[in-house]
Amino acid sequence: LSPVCLGSLRRAASINAEYMGYEETIEARDAPWYRGIASYYRGGGHMVYLRGTMNQTRTQLHTMRDNGYIDRATRAVFVDFQTYNPNEHVHTIGRLSFEFPISGGLLVEMDIKTWNILRYLEPGGWVLFLVEFLFVGYLTAYTFIETSA
Repeated sequence: LSPVCLGSLRRAASINAEYMGYEETIEARDAPWYRGIASYYRGGGHMVYLRGTMNQTRTQLHTMRDNGYIDRATRAVFVDFQTYNPNEHVHTIGRLSFEFPISGGLLVEMDIKTWNILRYLEPGGWVLFLVEFLFVGYLTAYTFIETSA
């Protein structure tokens, strides 16, 4: 490892070893790669899990800033989050990406997706399921008829 990498690892270990560490793509349950604005990035990496109260999280972020967690060797920082709205029964998954290109500057991108994954459990959900099942059945039958003719 280069001195720059060793310095980053020492700073990372001093922040909070309980939440820090390098995780491979499979351990992190992440996508194998991520396409950013400036480059492609492998999944996994140095992970920080921000848990606890807002004050604990704020303290952890201040510690990371004070210890220089983001340095010249940093190419991208990803912030993943998941929320649930119980009033509407929707789940939102988001990824904010901050890229630091070699030429300098900052490129910001966000990818936010919202789903209602409990739609069949709501009142009238069985009607939706029945209509979708009939649609798939008709689609399969007519595809079979057209390909065999």
